[in-house]
Amino acid sequence: MLFSVLLFSCKQNQSDNKSNEILIKFKTNTSTTVIDSLIKEIGLEKIKEIPRLDVTLYKIHSKSSVDEIIEKYRTNPYIEFIEPNYSYKTDKK
Repeated sequence: MLFSVLLFSCKQNQSDNKSNEILIKFKTNTSTTVIDSLIKEIGLEKIKEIPRLDVTLYKIHSKSSVDEIIEKYRTNPYIEFIEPNYSYKTDKK
């Protein structure tokens, strides 16, 4: 819901996508062991946590693209959502 509100007032600039970064929100009761295992399997490095959204930003170190990783893991039972790290800018008025 929060993302929807933010996106409504912002404009996505596709060229500002961080080509080797993704955002992941794991499901509430996912253990640290499972998260660590998935991070290693995918080939990610944690950049920072965003506590208010319970989301973590990761840098991709594998040879897979953002799109390939998202396609493969979007239905993973431990992942609530996984998406590219896009920059959004407010419209100038």
